[in-house]
Amino acid sequence: MGEQLQFEDEEISITLRRAWDRALRTLSVRVTRPAFETHIRALRPLSLSEVSDKSKSVYQITLGAPSAFAREWVEKRHGVLISQVLEEILDRDVRLTFGLS
Repeated sequence: MGEQLQFEDEEISITLRRAWDRALRTLSVRVTRPAFETHIRALRPLSLSEVSDKSKSVYQITLGAPSAFAREWVEKRHGVLISQVLEEILDRDVRLTFGLS
């Protein structure tokens, strides 16, 4: 059973990395270059889990920022856009949170 859990964790990790790579490509043309290069490119995907929200399943995604300032800046200015891009890519509702990486 432990091997199965590791395999599932690996699948989630791969899914998250691929989705984040695609999101970065999309975001690079939707935000200003300085904002992208300074703050968004520095974000790291930390976790993805599937949670129930009312009667539907959503992805809970946590992105890590290199500093508290960067986390707050990105969350306030681009959090909604990042969520929308990830929802488009994953074809599922996304609940996005930010932490420190």
